[in-house]
Amino acid sequence: MVLVGGTERGQAIVELSLALTVLLILGLGLIDAGRVLSAYVTVTNASREGARVAALGYADTQIQIAVSHSLTVLTANGVETLISPASSERQRGEPVTVEVRVPVEILFPGYGSFATNPVTVTARTVMRME
Repeated sequence: MVLVGGTERGQAIVELSLALTVLLILGLGLIDAGRVLSAYVTVTNASREGARVAALGYADTQIQIAVSHSLTVLTANGVETLISPASSERQRGEPVTVEVRVPVEILFPGYGSFATNPVTVTARTVMRME
């Protein structure tokens, strides 16, 4: 039995489902990319705060506290704060470096094959000791 003019009845639904699937995958990828970018901005700010405290001559524990206060938006699991040179070797006018590393989980499982999960966001700031 042949329907006149009705042979393409489900075509619009199939095309819509294919288009929505692609748009959903792209949308979820944009959400994850936005999360990683937001984490990068937050980690960069935290390293600046830590470097400023280090440049003022505070101890390493005070620097780590300043970094952790700046990372309140991110979870503190796996945060690494590297400070160089050591507290006893810092001298006025010399540079001090604070590097902060934070792992950020990728939420959408389909993107795990394109990037390592978690993505490690790193920021490094150098300031002169005052």
